Amino acid sequence: MLKKFITLLIILAILLVIIFYITNEFYYKKTVIPEATFKIINGKVITLASLRGKPVMVVFWATTCKICIEEIPDLVKLHKLYAKQGLEIIAVAMPYDHPAAVVKLARSMKLPYKIALDVDGEVHNAFNNVQVTPTNFLIANEGHIIKRTVGRIKMGRIKQIIENEIKKQQVAPVEAGMTRLKG
Repeated sequence: MLKKFITLLIILAILLVIIFYITNEFYYKKTVIPEATFKIINGKVITLASLRGKPVMVVFWATTCKICIEEIPDLVKLHKLYAKQGLEIIAVAMPYDHPAAVVKLARSMKLPYKIALDVDGEVHNAFNNVQVTPTNFLIANEGHIIKRTVGRIKMGRIKQIIENEIKKQQVAPVEAGMTRLKG
């Protein structure tokens, strides 16, 4: 009887691991990007759909968030390393963040990537009501979320994922079984 119970527990554990793996893979490979429109502090309006074909990092942050401010140099480095290769970084200020404070900080720190205001909370809502800052979403060229990070990003891992996405941009299919470098 005990042997059957242990066998049943092992089978159940294996099934749970398989379900977790499949669910996790499904989430990251099939979660399409939400329809979101960003109001950039320079007055431009950008949609996520218009950025399809490029890797995009959407960063939810606040001027009052210490970790968010500490993460800014990492985001600047990512921008400097990969912007010319197609990476778009859009830092979205939380709805409770005062627009004047966001603009002042962005200008004083000379942030090179796009800064968006989300006064009405539409972008925040499109990304499942992000509550914690910083929260980062890395979106693949094909238009699905491939990485979600709550808290400060891990530079080594995020650089590796971005580089993989940039490599995918540079290779275009020609015929079945053949590829051609873009150039």
